[in-house]
Amino acid sequence: MKRILVVFMITFLLFWESNVGNTHYNPNAEDWEGHCNGWSASSFLEPEPRETKIRNGITFDVADQKAILAELYMNTYCLFYGKRFWGNHGDDRDDIYPDQFHKLLLDQIGNGKGAMICDVAADRQVWNFPLYKFESHWNTGWFNDKKIKVRTTCYFADDAVKPEFLGTKWFSTTYNYNLFVDEDGNIISG
Repeated sequence: MKRILVVFMITFLLFWESNVGNTHYNPNAEDWEGHCNGWSASSFLEPEPRETKIRNGITFDVADQKAILAELYMNTYCLFYGKRFWGNHGDDRDDIYPDQFHKLLLDQIGNGKGAMICDVAADRQVWNFPLYKFESHWNTGWFNDKKIKVRTTCYFADDAVKPEFLGTKWFSTTYNYNLFVDEDGNIISG
C-alpha cells in the first residue's frame, strides 16, 4: 500500500507539473525558464540530501531528492522587493535602490533573521540564487560625512553543478554604491 502511495505522489507531481490548467506549466516557456526559485527556497528550508534513500522499494538518489525538493518549494511564499524587468518602456532596471538593498542585507542576513534569494541579472531573464553571506566595507565622502561610499561583496550558492553534487559551489558579486545618512547615522537614501 505504501509503495502505491509513493508512486501516486510522484505521478501526481508529474501530472501537476505538466497540467496547463494550473498555470504552472507553460508550453511556450523560454528555454531559460526553470525551477531556480524552488531550488533556492529549498536550499534554505531543508537540509541537503546527502545519501540515497529507499522508500517502499523505490530508490531515490541525491539528485532525485533535490529535484523533488525544488518542485515542492516552487511556490514558497516570500516577500518581493523590486519588480521584474520585462524590457518595457517605464520598467526600472534599478528598482531596488542601494538603501533598500543594504537594509535588507543587514536585516535578513546580518541579523540572521531569514534568507535572501536574488535575481542576479537585471534583464528579462530571471536567475534566482540563494544569497548566504555578504561583506561590506565603507568610508565617508571627502567633503560630505553624510555620504557613505560602500563596497559590498555578496556570496551566492551556484546551481551550475551536477545534480548529485554535495556541498556549496559559490560565486560572488561586488556592488559599489553610496548611502546617505541622517545626523544619527540612520540610512535615509542611496
